[in-house]
Amino acid sequence: MGTEIDGRFVGVEVKAPYRETPSDGKPWSGHDSDLLEQCLVSANKQFCDDVPNILVIVPQLRTSVHDLRVQLVTALYGQEMITCPIDTRTGGPAGPVTTEFFPDGRLLRQWQPSGSLIKPNGTPGFTRVSAVVVIEEFPRERHPNPIETLWKEISAGIKSAALVEAWKRQLALHFGPDNYCWIDHKVLVAHNPNARHPLLPAVFREHVQFVDTGKWYGWSDGEAL
Repeated sequence: MGTEIDGRFVGVEVKAPYRETPSDGKPWSGHDSDLLEQCLVSANKQFCDDVPNILVIVPQLRTSVHDLRVQLVTALYGQEMITCPIDTRTGGPAGPVTTEFFPDGRLLRQWQPSGSLIKPNGTPGFTRVSAVVVIEEFPRERHPNPIETLWKEISAGIKSAALVEAWKRQLALHFGPDNYCWIDHKVLVAHNPNARHPLLPAVFREHVQFVDTGKWYGWSDGEAL
């Protein structure tokens, strides 16, 4: 499958990973970067290597990728880890504890688990993938839940009497005949810095992107890794 962007053919593959949130009340933790990684591995085998390619992921995971972006960063680029140098002679610390970013995600990883290079020239794999686009649905209302408005008003420091009146008005609108719902979409775009055929960020200008910020890659809306 493919489309045309700026007069050239672009390959497109769509994946829809799913992981159910436990409904039995049992606790769980972590995120679902492993499923996002599997999407990349699968799509890369389907792409041609002579055109730009976009992997579109439409996930239903335990936590929204938009709300927990670290799972996408972990799958594609790597992860931050706490490092503590140890003096092998004394067993004590040999330097300060720091946080460093380890580029072990699929788009940046240069080494196999065995220790050998992925490619003889030292470049990472998955160079066929130009960008990864994550699309998630979320419901919206013309007149949102008044509880949300209530907390916004409290945060703004509105006095109690005015707060109650504002809440009543919003409550009437929320349950009134003019209220309606629709499905909107949250979109994230992650670019591959090693893509054989990169796509310019301008192609996705309307959406939040993981792009070159001048120092390194980061989110275009300023959200931290």
